[in-house]
Amino acid sequence: MRPENRLRSRTDFRRVFQQGHAVANRDLVVYALDRGDGEPWRAGFSVSKKIGKAVVRNTVKRRLREAVRAESDGIAPGWDLVWIARPGCREMPFERLRRSVRQLLDRLGRDRREGRWRKRKREKVAASGLGKREAGRR
Repeated sequence: MRPENRLRSRTDFRRVFQQGHAVANRDLVVYALDRGDGEPWRAGFSVSKKIGKAVVRNTVKRRLREAVRAESDGIAPGWDLVWIARPGCREMPFERLRRSVRQLLDRLGRDRREGRWRKRKREKVAASGLGKREAGRR
């Protein structure tokens, strides 16, 4: 992927997790946030230690990065995406990984068009000014 398509900073990742919309399937989770600035899309990747040791995680990350790059024609400018690999990604064939990426991009587009963006609980708690424990007692 080109450097302008990489999501790197911790604050950008955190903003996507807190304000973005999530869709998932058996293999992947993607959080998406529309920045609305028309700049190139950016993607970040997260692979948990549950997937395996460093070599395995890096392999999964490289394969996922390539699948996203191959399907990048379906990503509109101004979007930040964070891709999270689930344990099944470790052994899956590349074509299945690519299909999974395409499926999630299609679902994101459909949810966006149909106005089905879910509001995150974290936003509600943060907006109320209460901590998690106090918000749960209401």
